[in-house]
Amino acid sequence: MRLVRGRRRKARFETLTLVGQWREWDLERDNGDPEVRFQGWVFRDPETGTAIPYGDDGVEVAGAVVVRAAGVSYREDALQEDAFRPGQPLELTPEPWNPHDRNAVAIWDAAHRHQVGYVPRDLAPYIAGRFRRGDRLRAMCLAEFVHRSGKRCGLRVLIAPATLRLDLEDSVQTGHHQ
Repeated sequence: MRLVRGRRRKARFETLTLVGQWREWDLERDNGDPEVRFQGWVFRDPETGTAIPYGDDGVEVAGAVVVRAAGVSYREDALQEDAFRPGQPLELTPEPWNPHDRNAVAIWDAAHRHQVGYVPRDLAPYIAGRFRRGDRLRAMCLAEFVHRSGKRCGLRVLIAPATLRLDLEDSVQTGHHQ
């Protein structure tokens, strides 16, 4: 995906554009056997075609982060719901009352029926702080990891300013995504 410079006013992002391209590949064990399949949107620079890593400084500076949904192994049934397919909008819910972490931020489907996990503990204070400051954030399932059994076993979630503009390549043209 390509970042188009975000403009800031009073520490709030007004615009941000990311360009995504659908990718799939197998992640292998040390012996070469496929273990998990990555399926989802990756960032790329549309001018050069080069990949932009999820953790690239440009993504973080623009106010967007990509996180691994934590705790999904405790919610395997919810994880299989179609609401957690790549490209689906998600809801973030701060949990200041959470007895384990007052900065906990839960990750739910858009209809708020199924919780799939949490923002990882190391990033939760940053995301919870943004909510406390009144930042409007949006979330989207960016990618999934599918075990060779066919069950989803992990998610990557994009968290960004609500003003994010996400351009995903047309699935018909790429032939990869439904």
